[in-house]
Amino acid sequence: MLKIDQPILVDNILPSNENKNLLNILATKHYYIASDDYSNAYLTAYDNKTPHVGFCFCLYDEIDERFKKFNLNDPLSIYVRIITSIILDKTKFTNPKSFSRIHCNYYLKNQKGILHKDREEDNFLSIVYTPLETDGGTMINDIFYKDVMGQAKVFKSNWNHKGVSCKENKARSSINIILKY
Repeated sequence: MLKIDQPILVDNILPSNENKNLLNILATKHYYIASDDYSNAYLTAYDNKTPHVGFCFCLYDEIDERFKKFNLNDPLSIYVRIITSIILDKTKFTNPKSFSRIHCNYYLKNQKGILHKDREEDNFLSIVYTPLETDGGTMINDIFYKDVMGQAKVFKSNWNHKGVSCKENKARSSINIILKY
């Protein structure tokens, strides 16, 4: 359906002062410990054998009843809509049906992302936007893409990927946007 065979890197989406404003908004959100299975989230938080995969803030999720309401007036929502519009314009991916999910991720040093797919179906596009340059990044189909301020990594949602935490920097932050086509 979507014709893409490798990640597309889109640079210079927002200027540095707007990325700093965005980071300030992200820093004030109420994050929770990320987990694929919230009935056993305590394992991620406390079990030494289970990797701590970082923190998440869900702005919208069409599947999860808790996050189905999308507040269009929230400053973060406005940034996400602008970022998405710029990416769609630069990549020429037009007319998505809707947002499927919007997650904000926050990783401290040495936290470990888990390899996963955002969606199994072929009609979804994932965007990982990084408002801060760090030595962390995103692994997509076994290739590491470093965090670059103002850059988006665009790829099919059914590709394997994971967040890679920092080794030297204090933390990394990203916004994961899934679009339905």
